[in-house]
Amino acid sequence: MSVKLTKKQLTTSILDELKKEDGLNSVFKMTLEALMLLERQEFASGDLNNKGNGYSYKKSLGFGSGFRLSVLRDRLGVFFSVLFITKL
Repeated sequence: MSVKLTKKQLTTSILDELKKEDGLNSVFKMTLEALMLLERQEFASGDLNNKGNGYSYKKSLGFGSGFRLSVLRDRLGVFFSVLFITKL
């Protein structure tokens, strides 16, 4: 279930999170994980045999400290987020 927020409500929520001690890393982590979720949904939408299959974890550099990023997997093991491409 998702809650629909107006842009003003979303901005207020983000600002509240940013005010916390590690808020910038928290917002950065949520943003990256949301992007990967949408990316995997789009990737798997064309293949009825492939769906999400949990997470693996990677350490990520943050702002002043690091954090653990939940990296999405798929059942067939063919999904790799473009966020982790290091060479084009």
